[in-house]
Amino acid sequence: MKKFLKKTKLLRCALLLCLCVSLLCPAAFAETAVDLVNTEGEDSIHDFCTLPDGGLVFAGFTEAPAASGAEDAQKDTRGRLICLNPDRTVRWVFEDDSSSVYGPVVLTQDGRIAAESFSGCVKFFTPDGKPAGPDMMLPDMDDTFYTVTAHGVLRAERHGGTTAEEAELINWDGNVLFRIREPESMCCTGYTPIAEDDGLVLFGQAAGDPAEAPTKIMKVDLQGNTVWETELPFVQDKRSFASVGPAVRTGDGGYLAIVQDLVYQPKEDVWRGFFNLVKLDGNGLICWIHEPTFGFQELAHYNGMHVVYGLEFVPGEKRYVMNYLWLDVNGKDLGTTQLPIPEAGLSPYSSENASASGEKLIPTGDGLWQLVSFWEPDPLDDDELPAQFPGDSLLIRVPELGADGQ
Repeated sequence: MKKFLKKTKLLRCALLLCLCVSLLCPAAFAETAVDLVNTEGEDSIHDFCTLPDGGLVFAGFTEAPAASGAEDAQKDTRGRLICLNPDRTVRWVFEDDSSSVYGPVVLTQDGRIAAESFSGCVKFFTPDGKPAGPDMMLPDMDDTFYTVTAHGVLRAERHGGTTAEEAELINWDGNVLFRIREPESMCCTGYTPIAEDDGLVLFGQAAGDPAEAPTKIMKVDLQGNTVWETELPFVQDKRSFASVGPAVRTGDGGYLAIVQDLVYQPKEDVWRGFFNLVKLDGNGLICWIHEPTFGFQELAHYNGMHVVYGLEFVPGEKRYVMNYLWLDVNGKDLGTTQLPIPEAGLSPYSSENASASGEKLIPTGDGLWQLVSFWEPDPLDDDELPAQFPGDSLLIRVPELGADGQ
């Protein structure tokens, strides 16, 4: 295990070196990566929020390695928040030995930081990392899941399906602001809803047959009334199920969302995703749809452009490439930038099974950044394609379009 961890660190160092080389520009020594790792074990980031002063708060966990000679011993896993200043120096760190993981984190309407703990509560902090009120307990109920928003906790119930059949918004005092039921309740997909001053923008697939139930994006006010609702077109004529997300607010007051249809292809015995990028205006009307040449996973609105990320495996070269598609506000393709991931020969496993992947895109005042997680196979799994689990996290600067659009 010690050798395994050392090789993982080597992969991270190689990615740092690759970033420094691939992102060289006139500002030759500009910062290109921030290592968010805090220990010799694993650190993983799951979510972030942006503070009013441009600071960033990241939520996840830190895991110390097992003691020497005790590889099967229980590891010390703690929920972790790390706050960076706008220049990406560390402002504060909070580790919670009562929780194994911190999940979604948001900035509330009253200016506090709310972080969901996997121990079954929401914890609150001031922007400088001090406790800011009692915990909000989240009862553990079957077929129920929670998502924190700027207005409170969205609690959704599933009854044997993959989509929510009813949901309610609970404010930080524990009072129910609204409750919505089928057919309106199609909202909770695991992505955090878009919070606005007067309501929430929800997106997902309606309850019902996952191959036929429509995918939607809708806005509800803080009383649960539907302000507008838009059904999004399917990507494929036939599909196994469909999904929406993530979605973001754009600079013109509209929205940008990824729609995916998952199709089973029996000849290859594989599941394949088909994607569309959909732009809507502030009233939920569809403006345009962009069909990609690679799978979409994350998106952002940055510097007057739309940016969409997708990880692509290049079979002939046995490596992964991180692709960034840049579009203007009308959906015109401006070009693609790429960031190659170092060969997995630096890892104890082949590049098909062990590499890195990009997650959240983070617009800041001095560049577009992205969380990168290292994905490593389980060394105890003997399957041909080992199960994968998240390893360490890194914050990287996304390569932007040059003057020639390349």
